Parts: sequence; structure tokens; C-alpha cells
Amino acid sequence: MLYTYTFLNANIGSNLFSYKSYTLNDDILTLQIKDTKNEASPAFGTYIMIFSIDLDIYNDSSKIEIEFV
Repeated sequence: MLYTYTFLNANIGSNLFSYKSYTLNDDILTLQIKDTKNEASPAFGTYIMIFSIDLDIYNDSSKIEIEFV
């Protein structure tokens, strides 16, 4: 299953965020995203992240949340 998450960020650049891990608790799938601290320019921009989620994990979840760590 492909899952897309979009958000507005105060900095633009490449490779600013990376996937860290996931948890599945009480039917809520939480994807943890890590700030990579790469060089960025201060300007608002829209980011799009695309995740591949195993279909069994997706079917076991009732909600997907993103957590920045």
C-alpha cells in the first residue's frame, strides 16, 4: 500500500527528513520521521512523503499518524 503525507515546512532543501521507524498500538500506525539537519534555505515549502506500508500492517490499523522525532 502506498501512503502519501504532505505538510508545509519553514525550510526548503533536499533530504531534510528521513523515515526512522514505526509502531502499531491500539490500531494506530505511527510513522516516526527524523529531522536530518541537512542544509536548508529559510522559505516555506510543501513536502510530500510517500511510504510503502505492508498491506497486513495497513489492514491492522484504523488510523495513520506521523510523528517527528
